[in-house]
Amino acid sequence: MKLFKHYYNVVKVFLRGGSHFIKYQIFTKMLEGALLLPFFYWAVQRLLIFGGFKVISNGDILSFIRTPYGAGILLLGFVFLSLAILVEIAGTITISSLVIHKGPEVSFYEIIKTNIKKMPKFLDIGTVILLLYLAVFIPLTGAGITLNFFQNIRIPKFISSEIFANPKYLALYVLLLLLMVGFSIFLLFTFHFLVIGDERPFQSIKHSFRMVKENFSDLMKYFIGTALINIFLISVIVVCWLFFILYIIENVQIQGAMGRIALIVLWFIQILGIQFASILFFPFEVHHLTMLFYQFAERTPGFYHLAEKRAKLIPKTREHFVDHLFDRKRMIIIVGVLGIFLAAIPIGIFFRELFYPQAAVKVIGHRGGVIGIPENSISAITEAVKQGADAVEIDVQRTKDGEYILNHDNTFSRMAGVRKTSQEMTVKEIKELDLGYQYPKFKGERVATLEEAIDSVKGKAGLYIELKGSTADKQMVDDVVKMVKEKGVKDSIVLMTLDYNLIKYIEEKYSEIESGFVYFFAVGDPGNFAADQLLLEEDAATRDALDKILGAGKKPIVWTVNDEESMDKFLGEEVHGIVSDNVESLEGRIQAINEKSDQDIILNLFLKGSFTLPFLNLRL
Repeated sequence: MKLFKHYYNVVKVFLRGGSHFIKYQIFTKMLEGALLLPFFYWAVQRLLIFGGFKVISNGDILSFIRTPYGAGILLLGFVFLSLAILVEIAGTITISSLVIHKGPEVSFYEIIKTNIKKMPKFLDIGTVILLLYLAVFIPLTGAGITLNFFQNIRIPKFISSEIFANPKYLALYVLLLLLMVGFSIFLLFTFHFLVIGDERPFQSIKHSFRMVKENFSDLMKYFIGTALINIFLISVIVVCWLFFILYIIENVQIQGAMGRIALIVLWFIQILGIQFASILFFPFEVHHLTMLFYQFAERTPGFYHLAEKRAKLIPKTREHFVDHLFDRKRMIIIVGVLGIFLAAIPIGIFFRELFYPQAAVKVIGHRGGVIGIPENSISAITEAVKQGADAVEIDVQRTKDGEYILNHDNTFSRMAGVRKTSQEMTVKEIKELDLGYQYPKFKGERVATLEEAIDSVKGKAGLYIELKGSTADKQMVDDVVKMVKEKGVKDSIVLMTLDYNLIKYIEEKYSEIESGFVYFFAVGDPGNFAADQLLLEEDAATRDALDKILGAGKKPIVWTVNDEESMDKFLGEEVHGIVSDNVESLEGRIQAINEKSDQDIILNLFLKGSFTLPFLNLRL
């Protein structure tokens, strides 16, 4: 009963300042989107150019950071994130403090000016901990409040898949996650001590630890309890909405354009509802923690003086443009509804063209791409082609005697139980290894040579040849190009590598050969990479990155896409190809989507909440 009373009080006080919270969210998002972010990206691009780069990838980042221009970007990032903290988090705490103490509504410029004056305090070792907390701990654990920029951060799937496949890595990951959760909980009031207590970051961290320690049981009860109540209420709303949508779908003639348009209108309304809820979620969480902060300060020795402390700001004397927008909310709603109807008309009419996979998307088997068959083997390559792969990706390394074989790792330990590298063995010795080491059904399967791999797909599918490991050099490029030309397959292969210097070498010496640069992180415009094809890790394949690559006339390839949700996502994107460990499943998703009725597609839109319309260059 005490928990529900607490929740009621939090909601009641929050609603009292609801318009102030909403307007500040609109204001900060406009400020960040129209001023801070554009300036930051512009400045980063200028520093890259001054440093002799147009774009840098994960392979260049460490060497670039050691340059004066790299240091400049780090400093710029520090200033930008500090400003974002003071504008977004500190500003919301300030408003919450005023609402709790029934203070007057103040100018947002006044709030930001007051908090930016705290910038010198950020020259403190605690700021590093805060940024780590915001950028890593909270996004991975969900325990706390963070900046908008960090909300979508997660471990890249190509790393997480390795973690979950290895029991030792998984145990270490779980332990690390638990430590981060604990650390994040103890830092929950850091920003409140920084803003309300006017303390430095390191001192704020220490005091947050102490406040949480002294009030741990109540914090867990109210913090977790409030979260559970929110989840329950949101679940009820979602279930009721989906039942309503199911009823509408069952009673509307979706095959007709008018029926589809009506449902697309409802879909837009759902998206706007989700966006509005996300705008409210952040200030509500901050406000809840602010109320707990004041409540705990009243009973925690050493913090009594903070129980009634609030920012003393000059009351607002005139309205600014956000107030004017808010005053005209009825007109904005009318215009918005009209806009929704106008946008829904072409989507409803050209529904099938927009929501079905493009035939041009290539299915590329990753190291073969067939589960249950040794990777990089002739059996895997052959089976992938049978299952419909347009191309197969393989990893090539050089042997001690200058031949080229297929293997991904530095050694053959994982695949054949031998802890030796390819350059420590001759091709004859490597041919004695058994890839059936972990695959009993394929006992006797031998390590394939590049020549055998080419012969197995010639005339049937393309080949993405990744130049792999320490033997990936200019000699490898020369030898592989010579081989593919002799085999007559130069038009059906792509030479790919993580080494950008090799990409430049291929482009300069063998411009007739298709090149593919592999990366999972980039700063700058990826369209400036010299390669013909850009192979992005799926988390790096944002709409913005894909647009820039396509705008530069290059082909984006996404790797490694294995789960059905990701497959569906990128089948709806304008990509040249998808690399997967499961060719059969990817082919099945294409077939399943193409066989779905309009009713199924629309229902799927409501269940997933968003979709990409590549032809409209619009993310919904």
